[in-house]
Amino acid sequence: MKRNYSLDLVKLMAAWFVVMVHHFKRTPYMDMSLTTETAFILTSFMNLLNTCVPLFFMTTGYLLAKRQPDKRHYKGVIGFLIESTLLLTVAYFLNHTYNELPMGEKDWAKFVLNPPYYVSFHIGLYLLAPYLNRLIASLTDREERGLIALMTGLVAIPAFMKAFEIEYFHTFIRSAYPLVYYLLGSYLRRHPDALRLKQWQKLAGAAGALVLNTVVIFWLAEGGVYDPFIGTYDDILIIIATALIFSFFQQWQVPDNIGSRTASFMARYTLAYYIMGDYYSDIIARNLDFLRVSRNVRIAFLQTPVAGLVSIGVTLVLAIPVAWLAKYVTSRIEPYFA
Repeated sequence: MKRNYSLDLVKLMAAWFVVMVHHFKRTPYMDMSLTTETAFILTSFMNLLNTCVPLFFMTTGYLLAKRQPDKRHYKGVIGFLIESTLLLTVAYFLNHTYNELPMGEKDWAKFVLNPPYYVSFHIGLYLLAPYLNRLIASLTDREERGLIALMTGLVAIPAFMKAFEIEYFHTFIRSAYPLVYYLLGSYLRRHPDALRLKQWQKLAGAAGALVLNTVVIFWLAEGGVYDPFIGTYDDILIIIATALIFSFFQQWQVPDNIGSRTASFMARYTLAYYIMGDYYSDIIARNLDFLRVSRNVRIAFLQTPVAGLVSIGVTLVLAIPVAWLAKYVTSRIEPYFA
């Protein structure tokens, strides 16, 4: 089967966005009044970065769309848990050593058992995926599109209405936004031409949704500082932008060359970037002279992409041996679940 390099690029870009958003939240932008053109550009940039986790979940839906509830699928969670535990252990020692925090078995256990929320969500989606796929398979195309529209509404409408202090539409389903992205990714796996738009139209549509989101945020901020008034990942405009960006990459025929193969190799360690990104971005932002967060918001903005790349590069050095160790430990444990 030919390698889908475009999907690797989505995974790598999403990880880069995650690291950048952690760094960007440490910049003066967070204390900036939303009244200037500079603030408008930076808010649009923040909206783009907020597609990070949604792209991660859409990729999950795309990759798991054909999984069945069998032993082979569920054995796969063993390797994921082992690798994430090892990575969180590295993050624990990194965080506690750098911040001079006391270390102990209880602290370690508490740290490892409280991973970033998107890691926990991924485990839940992985476990549910085969049964979600069975449910989806039982629906007609029209019914499936109806389900996606319904879930999107149940997630996005409460988020939007909350900005106006209207709780009537508030539902617990709002927190189920990963399911919306899973359903979208799964649908595009089986219907790759569902969005009948040209590539430039997808990018233009995504940019338009992000800019419109900025307009709404400015309007609701009333001269105050940034606040995701209508949600972040459950924001209807973020959902639209994410779907268009993902579809663009899905349809992009990436050539097989040294660049695409390098990106593909780096994309194997997405989990490490997600887990380690916050800790590295903190250390980078406070210690590397050329990336130490500037009080000049424009310089801080330019530092952010570079900080993301540096963090990914440093993480990769640790991620490779950790992944090898996880693979070895998994190979020793899996036979007991045969």
